Amino acid sequence: MYGELHLPTASPAEPSHTEVEELVSKLIELTNDNQEAYRDVLNCLEVEQSIDKPGQKLENFARLEAQEFIQEIKKRRPNEAG
Repeated sequence: MYGELHLPTASPAEPSHTEVEELVSKLIELTNDNQEAYRDVLNCLEVEQSIDKPGQKLENFARLEAQEFIQEIKKRRPNEAG
């Protein structure tokens, strides 16, 4: 019934395009660092605490308060690990 509406869009000016590229690169770097840190924590729980299956709470450890994190580690550790 209605035709498509095509609005003109402005291309970003060169400085803002460069800024966006830099910010996107930084965001990708931060995301990669965050994912690596996440894997490192889960690996540490497995190696040092013998926690093979962390469960939902430990998989989302960044949302836990320190005491909740400690309690969840104690709960997930096998009996022979202490």
